[in-house]
Amino acid sequence: MSKMPLLVHVVFHPDSEESRRLAVEIHEALNHDAIVPGLDIPTCFCECHDGNPPDNQGLDRAEKSFVIVLADNYLLKGENADAWQKFVGNVWKAAKPEKHRFVPIQLAKNAWGFNEELTKANISFGRAFDLRNIERRNQIVKRAVLTELFRFLNGHEIGVGKTAAPVKFFISHAKADLDAESQVVNELLDTLTTDQPIESWVDSGDIPIGSDFAQQIEEGIKESSVLIVLTDNYATREWCRTEVILAKEHDRPIVVVNALESYEVRSFPYIGNVPVIRWTKGSSYGPIDLLLKETVRQHHTRLYLEQRKQENDKVYIRAPELATIAGASETEKTMLYPDPPLGREELNLISRLGVTTATPLERQAKHSSLDEMKVAVSMSPSSDIEAYGFCDAHLNNAIIELSRYLLIQKAMLCYGGHLGERSMTDLLFNLVHSHNKLERTDNVKPILNYVGWPNPVPDVNKQGEFFGVGDFAPVGRPDQVNEGLHVDFVEEPKRFEASDSPEHRFAWCLGLSKMREHQSEQCKARIVLGGSTGKTPVLNSVGEVVRKKWYSGRMPGVLEEVYLSAKLGQPVFLLGAFGGAAALVIDIIEGVERKEATWDYQKQAPHSDDVVQLYEEHDVDWVTYPEIAKSLREKGVAGLNPTLSEEENRELFRTIDLMRAVELVLKGLSKIKEEE
Repeated sequence: MSKMPLLVHVVFHPDSEESRRLAVEIHEALNHDAIVPGLDIPTCFCECHDGNPPDNQGLDRAEKSFVIVLADNYLLKGENADAWQKFVGNVWKAAKPEKHRFVPIQLAKNAWGFNEELTKANISFGRAFDLRNIERRNQIVKRAVLTELFRFLNGHEIGVGKTAAPVKFFISHAKADLDAESQVVNELLDTLTTDQPIESWVDSGDIPIGSDFAQQIEEGIKESSVLIVLTDNYATREWCRTEVILAKEHDRPIVVVNALESYEVRSFPYIGNVPVIRWTKGSSYGPIDLLLKETVRQHHTRLYLEQRKQENDKVYIRAPELATIAGASETEKTMLYPDPPLGREELNLISRLGVTTATPLERQAKHSSLDEMKVAVSMSPSSDIEAYGFCDAHLNNAIIELSRYLLIQKAMLCYGGHLGERSMTDLLFNLVHSHNKLERTDNVKPILNYVGWPNPVPDVNKQGEFFGVGDFAPVGRPDQVNEGLHVDFVEEPKRFEASDSPEHRFAWCLGLSKMREHQSEQCKARIVLGGSTGKTPVLNSVGEVVRKKWYSGRMPGVLEEVYLSAKLGQPVFLLGAFGGAAALVIDIIEGVERKEATWDYQKQAPHSDDVVQLYEEHDVDWVTYPEIAKSLREKGVAGLNPTLSEEENRELFRTIDLMRAVELVLKGLSKIKEEE
């Protein structure tokens, strides 16, 4: 499979929390916007182990790389600043203009002349240090990033000031609205010509006298993103309607600003199938930002779909409609468009015209090969994800995408975790619920959630809420645990913590181990992504970390699940790019010494030494960390997952390309299915 078409790198000093927050905002601006469906541009941060930069930022991991450097005082005077300054210079030297774009942002007054080579080359930094309002500054930086990313994807060379290739907006509006009381058009134009990083816009009112009016409009639209100002007058104007049709025919990015004050006598039918934003006075930044995002989304979507199109496909950047179907040629029999699929009611209408449509997700669903295969998923927050150049949002996205493709292949995902707000169980349940609401795709199998004692089994009412989304498989109390050991240890106990006493921790260890053993015995394979290797964050209701706590079980949960699967000879798929327990297991296999794989580190968990004693007293086998490491190394790469070659396993260990990871996992699981 070819490389992913684009990867956005954000480089900053690891100790700068302000830059890290901005990096996360940039990631969120390029991904999963509620009103820009399909906005999904891969990003990564800079790896940092022990405060030092990596040897190489890996610009060749995608066909094109877009590098953003957030330069602040930490880059000047922070720990290991010299190494980070040299690293930034090396990244710039490695960024070939035809494949890469280097975009440095100056967040502090003096954060620009730190590298002699950049200074000699007269590299211009985006100026953002003189804005005291951090929220406003970050918004401007994100807008500038979107603009430069558009230029890069559109093939424009980098430029500064008036020499830069312009991002063009065509403002489609009724001329009668220029003097309207609402002043919508004028406010938008004033904003575009003041502090926006958009150098020019095209408007039909600017057409030179004596030129071909229709030709000038069409030429303007062909090169532009189109902002439609929908007012009471708009649909009554012939040229406004013409501009809409031209924009659709030329497959241009479009956003509608809904500025209706009363009503339309007849709404124009071709104005739909695009993002719409409500106008309020003083809100001109909203439509502009939305159109920038939609423009970048469409460029990236085209690159993504071009990689996946088949013979006789024609790629469309939005869902098909009459205005685009009319332009399809006879040889282009299938319209390939981005997910999610259209509903049946629209597709029934389109099918009358003899047109075939498809989305990548829809095609994948038609080739189901894992029908009802039970696959254990060990996927949870990674305790060291920042060191690997990512954040929690990256990991959640990876979990969702991987799980989505497994579900549409009809696999039954088996997960052992608690049910609660912001839990991984809740995330997986929501994924199934969201998928099953899609049209033209069969319902996927519910998540099978194994509940280990002493976690409570949801009552009938709670289970009813998750009907068709999640099923619960309770695993009972371990034989060695009863009321004689502690009064709390009844069949259906009230909630208690592992840290309450050695006996409570011992009971938790046995309960979770029994659940994990039972899950492993029932599944055909295990997929591992992330996972804690020590303390895990505890979040409040708004997602803020309020404290960190040690795991409740015998060892880090994902590590125990891998060990149990390996003992059973069950194939284990390790995705290590996001760190955590998955990366720990990979390091163990490859002979890399890790403190997290030692008792000296793990015995910091509450009551650890006393728990070992209780294991001995109750004649329960206690496996040491050296024994775990020895057994995993003896398995080796091929022994741990024989469904893939050693080369493919090692690729899976480190790839950040989610689609490639999905391809490798499905290949291995399909082999298991074939051998059943």
